[in-house]
Amino acid sequence: MGSTTFSSSLFFLIGTYFANGAVHEWGYHHGVDPAHWKYLFSTCGGEQQSPIDIKTSKVKTDRRLGQFDFSKLTTERNVKINIQNNGHTVEVGLKGRGLKVSGGGLPGTYEVEQFHFHWGSKDTRGSEHEINGKHYSMEMHVVMHSDGYSSVTEAMNTTNGLAVLSFLFDIGRHNHNFDEIISHLHSIEHKGGHVQLNSFSMTSLFPSTDCFYRYYGSLTTPMCYESVIWTIFKHHIYISESQLNQFRHLGRTHFIGTGDLINNYRNPQPMNHRVVTSNCRRRSSCDSDSNDSSSDSSDSSNDSSDSSNDCDSDSDSDSDGISIIKVLHNLIDTEPLYAKRSESPNAKKLETKHAKKLDTSKNAKKPKTKRAKKVKAKSVKKSNTKSAKKTKTKIEKKPVINRPKKLETESVTMSTIRMIHVDSDSYSDSSSDSDSNSYSDSYSDSASDSASDSFIDDTWMYT
Repeated sequence: MGSTTFSSSLFFLIGTYFANGAVHEWGYHHGVDPAHWKYLFSTCGGEQQSPIDIKTSKVKTDRRLGQFDFSKLTTERNVKINIQNNGHTVEVGLKGRGLKVSGGGLPGTYEVEQFHFHWGSKDTRGSEHEINGKHYSMEMHVVMHSDGYSSVTEAMNTTNGLAVLSFLFDIGRHNHNFDEIISHLHSIEHKGGHVQLNSFSMTSLFPSTDCFYRYYGSLTTPMCYESVIWTIFKHHIYISESQLNQFRHLGRTHFIGTGDLINNYRNPQPMNHRVVTSNCRRRSSCDSDSNDSSSDSSDSSNDSSDSSNDCDSDSDSDSDGISIIKVLHNLIDTEPLYAKRSESPNAKKLETKHAKKLDTSKNAKKPKTKRAKKVKAKSVKKSNTKSAKKTKTKIEKKPVINRPKKLETESVTMSTIRMIHVDSDSYSDSSSDSDSNSYSDSYSDSASDSASDSFIDDTWMYT
């Protein structure tokens, strides 16, 4: 009797378990959780699973990736937009021809089929991808299939059959470009609920798409097929806290099948030697992970994406530290500026010239400059004139004495001799005076010139 009761109870529990869809039903908090997906779906245990934690110091630059072409998403008008609650996320389906994306290193043209969201109960958790170990409040995935296939379902199990554009969210000001989506969330509180939205340009939701990361991975939900080309944009989308709370509210309604609509993310998977590339080099403008985005974000969508604080942490602190140490080391080991300048060719020329001038002025017996020659000529001419006048005056003042002719002749002869003697003396005096004057003048000039040159040279060397 006891065994029969136990068997009945066991069958009852198993029946209830199947009835609730717990068996073979994956989920985030109910059914099979992400840590056990690989036991239920073998493809979720592969070597190239997503999401991942991107270590920016290990990212390789690949300029061949180029830029995306989103022109078809902007110009396409005849698009039907439907939003639904599928029990795991809020999915926005797009139906229309021409919603195609190319460029960005994609191997062909891809067509957008839907986009959906992953979010958390706190601002510091919600995104699936991490940047340097940091989570973000929400993440949006734009799912595309190769235009060689008709749908995501058809392309999901083929190599490079899918491509996903990932956008990370931060808390900021109210983003009016998401009003059409968020205003209808109350209409899909129950699992399976859906409603059609008014048409809008999908690119109006995007921030700057100039820089992104690229790696090859998988879908982040079962069946986890490894057929996805992942693109994670460096610039983030900003929405307000109240807007994000509208998503969180869906997981707190306690309606059947809505328990997974909060903290609906898969944790990062092993890299397994995969390489993440980027079309942009690492920049200091993306170095900060600050949360003061509200002051930098814009009223409309993503003007804030151009600010310095709206992108993920993309700095290589080790390399920055090394470069700073190198600069300081160079500054410490550097000789004084004037010492380096004096070693330059121009400085050496000036020093040689200065030395030659000093040597010439000390040892030269005769002035060699034009100015010195001119001064000497002037001085000699002047002294000769004075000497001649002086001699003439002396001769004129001599008293005339009446003597006999013999005495007179002798007197004249003596006078002539005396005159010649006086002239020669005066000339030698005047010559020596003029020489000394001209030499002193020329020396002073040259000395002053050399001194001024020396002053200029020294001043230039110490500036």
